[in-house]
Amino acid sequence: SAGLNPEALSIRSRALMGLSRNAEAEQVGREAVSKASNDMQAAEILLAQSRILEALGRFDDAIHALEDAERRVKDRHDLNATIVKAKAATHTAATYRLQAKVDRALQEAQRAMDIAAKLPPHHPDTRRIRSGLLNTFGLIHTHSEDYDRATAELEEAISIKRELNDRWGIAGLSMNLGNV
Repeated sequence: SAGLNPEALSIRSRALMGLSRNAEAEQVGREAVSKASNDMQAAEILLAQSRILEALGRFDDAIHALEDAERRVKDRHDLNATIVKAKAATHTAATYRLQAKVDRALQEAQRAMDIAAKLPPHHPDTRRIRSGLLNTFGLIHTHSEDYDRATAELEEAISIKRELNDRWGIAGLSMNLGNV
């Protein structure tokens, strides 16, 4: 990996994950964070790394990566930092949901909603974050057998994905809605 910049390393890490070369993906991801030129860049790489760790079932490590990402931008209040904070809280909620830690997932999802409320309403990242949160809420409410609420949340998430012309997102959310 010598000579690669942090962005290239992060992309390589995700590609290695796709090839099921998990240990190597994690190592390259750590290298990307260490080479980051600033805290914002490191935070964005940590967001990607958290997804790799989550996929490996290493939920505590994923949560730690998300906490580190938020810590790196905590004193910033610009748009990019707020997006990182909202994404980190959103992914944290989803990770807790995967562990069936429903109360903690709901707490983090609400915190993410509060952060996302500070973003411009029609910004694409705001819409993607909201859709992800509605998906998380929908899955939590499916688990707790509140099917009407889950259906409404997932339908709203699908509507946002349609606005964004995100066909993969629509497909995934439709599958979740079908499970309700």
